[in-house]
Amino acid sequence: MSAWRRVAIEKFADFREEVEQSESLGMLWVDLYFRFLRAHEEPVNHELIRRCYDYAWWCLNESRNKDVAAQAGMGFYENLPKDRVVRERMAEHLTTQDFNKVAPYCSYFLTPAEFSLFCEEFRQRREEIEQKRRKRGRKRGGAHPPSVIR
Repeated sequence: MSAWRRVAIEKFADFREEVEQSESLGMLWVDLYFRFLRAHEEPVNHELIRRCYDYAWWCLNESRNKDVAAQAGMGFYENLPKDRVVRERMAEHLTTQDFNKVAPYCSYFLTPAEFSLFCEEFRQRREEIEQKRRKRGRKRGGAHPPSVIR
């Protein structure tokens, strides 16, 4: 069994059969992205959203396979800017450092001006999240919680 399929089964055990029947990683990303978009609808499925980001990150950074990484770029990261709600929530799931790594993929469907705005929106939202966490940390008098769940 391919590593991409094995890891997908681990991360998406709740729809294992769909993962097992995917003809390719590209086809799996089509199915996953559809689920990812639906997970952003009310009631928001934060757990599935997190697992999709985790799997995309694994494909891109930990699979050690250029084809698997490219499929995550094309099947997941390139599509993120296309949906308003996804754009608004990205900063909840990616650190600035992680965003900088995947941003080139996100530029595919955007003009240079749109991409610049997209990056600025992300950075503003990320800064708002960090400010809220710093305030909560001061109120508790303790250390800051991890910035992003990956």
